[in-house]
Amino acid sequence: LDSCSEGTARTYGSYMRLLAGGEPTVAGPDGEPYKGIGNLWVDEVLPSHLLVALKVVRTRAEAGGEARADRREAKGRVVRESDGSGAAYNAVGAWRNMFTFAIKERNLGKSFNPALEVKKPERQPGRRLAIKEAHLREMLQLFGSTGDDPELDLMIARFILITGARQEGLLN
Repeated sequence: LDSCSEGTARTYGSYMRLLAGGEPTVAGPDGEPYKGIGNLWVDEVLPSHLLVALKVVRTRAEAGGEARADRREAKGRVVRESDGSGAAYNAVGAWRNMFTFAIKERNLGKSFNPALEVKKPERQPGRRLAIKEAHLREMLQLFGSTGDDPELDLMIARFILITGARQEGLLN
């Protein structure tokens, strides 16, 4: 982590620590708490080790997502689904960063990077909105069919949606 920028360390640090030191709150494939691969030399790490760690990352992320969903639901807020794919995406990025550093430091040969053999999950499609896509479509249809000037109302709504403008930005 010392070789990473502050932002990279913040984003990737937990995944690097999990891989090296394990995760005592999540069971590995043997049913025991995941111990990590810190006992292996860098050239002994196999893609299968990373795939096991990736399952642990997803399990941990799903548990955290469920806890967040419960808290949001208790407060009457919209519950967001989480499948752990964002965490898996970041984990693979972290491990690729780790092994690339090991190659640069000549601790590992270029052709022995196990992280390159682990498929990086796809990013979630679409955009993240405060409201669901169906509700947005209903609102736009309503704006374009009611009021004194539905055409202007629809243009204003689309302007806000596309630019992310706030009220002051719209008025300016």
